[in-house]
Parts: sequence; C-alpha cells; structure tokens
Amino acid sequence: MVKDENMSESNGRMRRREVIARGSFGACALALSGGAALAVSGRARAQSESEENQLDRKLVQEYVLKCHFNEARVRELVTAEPTLINAAWDWYMGDWETGLGAAAHTGRLPIAEFLLERGHRMDVYCAAMMGELGYVKAVIGSQPSLMNVLGPHGLPLTSHSRVGGDRAKEVHAFLLARGAVTDEPMEREALEAYAGVYKDAASGERITFVVRAGALQIQRADYGKKMFRMLAQGDHAFIAGDDQRERMDFALTNGKSIRVVIRDGGQERVLARVEG
Repeated sequence: MVKDENMSESNGRMRRREVIARGSFGACALALSGGAALAVSGRARAQSESEENQLDRKLVQEYVLKCHFNEARVRELVTAEPTLINAAWDWYMGDWETGLGAAAHTGRLPIAEFLLERGHRMDVYCAAMMGELGYVKAVIGSQPSLMNVLGPHGLPLTSHSRVGGDRAKEVHAFLLARGAVTDEPMEREALEAYAGVYKDAASGERITFVVRAGALQIQRADYGKKMFRMLAQGDHAFIAGDDQRERMDFALTNGKSIRVVIRDGGQERVLARVEG
C-alpha cells in the first residue's frame, strides 16, 4: 500500500513538473512570439521608411536607359536630381548597370565625361573606353583576374576598349596582348542560327541558347531564369560567359546549327539540337 502511495506521489510530482515545464515553455514562447512580432513590426516600419527615402524606380530606369544614347536628357535628369549619379538599375536577374556603365559600353564619351564631372565613381570599364591606359594597367596589375570579369550585360573589358575607337586603341592592344577574353560583334540574324535546346544523349544534360539583348545567351537546367552572355570568338565558336573555361563550337547545316561541341580543358562532350 505504501509502495502504491509512493508511486502515486511520484507520478504526481512528474505530472506537476511536466505542467510547470509546459507552462514555462508556453510563457517563453509567448514572450518570444511577442518579441518576434515587435521585431517584424520594426523591420516593416524600417523598410517602409527606407523605401520612402529611395529614388523613384522609374526615374532610375529612365536615367540609366538614357545614358546609353541621350546626353541632353541625362543632363536634365541629373540637374534636377543630382543623387541619380551613382544610381544603378537591374535589367534582368542581377544584370546591374549604372549610368556610367551604360555610357562606357556604348562609347558615349560626352555622357561619361559629364557623369564623371558630376561625381560618378570611375571604373575600369569606363577607363578602357576612354583610353586611360595608365588606369587600366594599374587596375589589372593590382588584380589580374579583373581583366576577364564581365561588365554590364556580360560584356568583357575588350568590348569597352573596342567601342572607344582610336582613343582607346592602346588599351585594346594592351588587353589583347595580355590574353583578355573578347566578344566579336554579330548581327541578330546570324545569332539566331545557334538558338535552340541541345541535349547530351549520354548524360541527358540539356542546355538552352536564346538570343536576347543583342547576344546569344546560355541557360542551363539548374539556372532557373538566369542567363549568361556567350562571347563570340568567330568561326561559330563561343566562350561561355558563366564559365570561361568552356569553349563551344557549333556545327551548322543549311545555315542552322545541328549540334554543339563543348570543350573544357581535356574533356569534350557533344550536344545535339533537339528543339528550336
């Protein structure tokens, strides 16, 4: 009888501890949830205040767009809103571009000079277009890997020096001598010959090539919507913008690609066109 009473008391103590533990946990959870609610509320308020203090998105988009070709409008916009100078726009899936970046890859020297005068930060892409050999040499000498880091729209440094014309010919020659990656200009009609879906019969790998923004773009199965520019090398050959170790040679029949051979170091794989 005593044993049963002891067991009953012991079980009672255990139940009481469980109740107390649950009660303590519940109180803690309530306190934490209240704190989380306050934190979320604080973040929402901070985000709202931050958005109120940001430049108008449509204004930023117009500014970066007009920096490609319309000096007069750029001057109007910057005069009215000086803080536009270093604003950037995301054209597609992380393809960020500043006004200076736009002027640099299109060779718009007057626009670039105006932006720099107004306080835009100089970068190596603009320096290449402007023919600033000393600047380019200093940057590449300090960090050689930057020579092949792609700029806005996946354009390499050599594309910027090429549009610079005579004023940038020394920069262009310097980059080519150092083995910088290039991208040969091509018409959209010519690029369409390579567009389509290709499949490796052995591995099942599928790669899609599309023509977008005036260039052949690669989209791999694990990218989602993300695309990368293909860098044209001539003779139906391209270098993958996302992995410059890969060279892709297309085989054409009757003006349309039927397969692509991908070479990466000593490895080679063939993908046949299955769609497009």
